[in-house]
Amino acid sequence: CDARKDAIQSLQLESGERIGPRYVFDATNAFRLLPKLLGMKPKSLVTDLRIIFTHFLLDPRKKDTLRIEDHHWMQFSNVLRHYKSVSGFEGTSWCIPLRDYVSVGTSVPGSVSLSEDELMEVTLQQFKKRNIDIAEFYNQPTKRQVIHTDLYYYPKVHGRNWLLAAGCACQPWFTT
Repeated sequence: CDARKDAIQSLQLESGERIGPRYVFDATNAFRLLPKLLGMKPKSLVTDLRIIFTHFLLDPRKKDTLRIEDHHWMQFSNVLRHYKSVSGFEGTSWCIPLRDYVSVGTSVPGSVSLSEDELMEVTLQQFKKRNIDIAEFYNQPTKRQVIHTDLYYYPKVHGRNWLLAAGCACQPWFTT
């Protein structure tokens, strides 16, 4: 890399061969190869975010009778903001219906002491208060996943012949 020209001059392949690229797109997402090689430091948006999510499978007995158009919440993604005064914690949840299953999850600061079971229970209760009764049709949870992550962005995402793409440039929400 030539810092004065803000350009990638060559890349060494695994075989040892060097090539002179016209343009380098880094889409290595969380690995962030180019920022590491260029000595770039990300700016933090959130540190220590805990994400709990699962998929609830459609009850097979309801498969033939489910009419998505009869249920407003099944027609789009639903996002719910949690407030300490209402839910007992600060956070964000989602419910994304995908016909045969629903993705449900919650993201909270790592400092929230509630267990994953407690967080999921509160999330389901809060959705139900808003007429999103997930268990009415989707009552078979898959294995729950827990991810700890940081959210970040790079103030500079391109140079003369290079570009940081997707999760390599910024991570404003978690990915699985």
